[in-house]
Amino acid sequence: MTVEVRLNGQPLAGATRAAGRIVIDLPQRAGNSAWLVELITSRKRDGWAFPFAGVTVLTLQPPEFATGTLQRRFYWELLLEPDVHPLGHPGSWTSQQTWEWGPFGLRRVPVISRDALRSWLTASCGSTQPADAAVGTATVAALPRLIVDLPAAGPRAVFSGVGVPETGRIWVVPTWLLVLAVSGPVFALGILGVYQPRLRSVPVVLGLAVIASLAAALFPDLAPLAAQAAVPGAALAALAAMLRFIVDRRTTAPPARLPVPAISASSVTQVAPQPSLIVTASSPLPREGGTHAGRDLP
Repeated sequence: MTVEVRLNGQPLAGATRAAGRIVIDLPQRAGNSAWLVELITSRKRDGWAFPFAGVTVLTLQPPEFATGTLQRRFYWELLLEPDVHPLGHPGSWTSQQTWEWGPFGLRRVPVISRDALRSWLTASCGSTQPADAAVGTATVAALPRLIVDLPAAGPRAVFSGVGVPETGRIWVVPTWLLVLAVSGPVFALGILGVYQPRLRSVPVVLGLAVIASLAAALFPDLAPLAAQAAVPGAALAALAAMLRFIVDRRTTAPPARLPVPAISASSVTQVAPQPSLIVTASSPLPREGGTHAGRDLP
């Protein structure tokens, strides 16, 4: 871990001592003097929970001031990589994030802007004001109109608290793992519902809805993040249901009727033969004697 000490924005050499102690000789000024002391620490991420998955546990250890220093309020700002998401916040700290609509859905935006942090760091204080701590920066007293060199803009997470900050820990999860962990169970439930009609019953659906509602109520900060991570799984489940509906409709459709061929007049005797009537000349009948009135036959 490397420590850089700045006094009124200028690097201060020789302030770092053994055992992590920092000693600063403040210049004497007439009247109500004010100084801005910045402690900038850089270290690698520790506490790898799943090294192959990219899940880490960040340990946020604030600076410790000399005995008698009164700390009123602190702000801790994290600059994260674009493809990771912090989960939760330290127990004794408060999260300063809110959800807003962005170009690709909901995004988490800190309610404390950089301008607000700059104004807080450079606020006017009296000569006997106590010290504050913010993002590893100790403000013994703030200088009016002092320009604070904050890091460049990027994904941010801001936490706050009152009094002496305790050591905090926070989980950082990559985007692909978060989507896999949420969309996987959603897709599995969708597939089971497609092939198991009993899982589409009203009690099962209402039970799942109640569980999801309770989880969203218990973790309101993570509910929008989990909902967006479940979109791929829900879309694949809907696609599987649509394909199953199309296949079932084709297999249950009645067979098509064959057209009856038209019968022509010339093929009547071949298709449906009818008995024919043969008419021939009759044989001559034998002549018989006949009588006529008033005449005798010989």
